[in-house]
Amino acid sequence: MSIFSKPKKHKEIPPECAGMEVRVQSSTCTGEKTIGFYNRNTRELMYIELVRSGADIDAIYEKYGIERPKEKDRCGLGGAAGQQTLFLAAAFD
Repeated sequence: MSIFSKPKKHKEIPPECAGMEVRVQSSTCTGEKTIGFYNRNTRELMYIELVRSGADIDAIYEKYGIERPKEKDRCGLGGAAGQQTLFLAAAFD
């Protein structure tokens, strides 16, 4: 850290997005991934940004000063050596 560096200022979370979770969604047609604040009532993303890599996801969390949850990478972008994780659900009766 340099003695001349300024502390990073985080962008404020928009008031209409307070209490919403950050979610990554993937397009079924093109596979394009986007990230934004997920509104559970309307089931849509707000303040959407394009995701090209896992670094883009980290940048969003850093931009708004939000701590990234420690869970498995569900979008398949940040795995070791490009590994993708598949989540399968099965109903057993």
